[in-house]
Amino acid sequence: MKKILIIVIIILVVVFGAILLMKVKVNISGNPSSASPTAVPVEAVSPSQLPQQFPADIPLEAGAQVTLNYNATNAAGNFQASREFISKKTIAENYAFYQAALKDNGWSITGTQAGTPAGDLIFATKGTSNLNIRIYTDTNNKVRVSISNEIQK
Repeated sequence: MKKILIIVIIILVVVFGAILLMKVKVNISGNPSSASPTAVPVEAVSPSQLPQQFPADIPLEAGAQVTLNYNATNAAGNFQASREFISKKTIAENYAFYQAALKDNGWSITGTQAGTPAGDLIFATKGTSNLNIRIYTDTNNKVRVSISNEIQK
């Protein structure tokens, strides 16, 4: 349980960091006096298309409003493809749906957590891909599904 909580925290930090980096370049060099700070590259992707290397076998809700859609490379050099959308389904419906879809498409579910303050969480792996799905209610009581795929180098 402790290991899963640590993994959840790490993944949430990566996802929220990438979101913030879409608006601000962040110095990750660790040296505040560095003359040219290194920024984590984040590339916004049109909502009408999937981010590069987003898994084709992850189903997405038809007609859903895409709220985030981007590619990033984290400080460790791992590539990330992320998409978030507003769902017409409940948290429970999405949670059950994605667990079944992942199993049906050959993903190994490595962890799940329902009812956390961050929402319902699903973690899965397939090959060099580490997938995390966060299903939560935003401040406007809309259900959002955030899917992030990190490809290990």
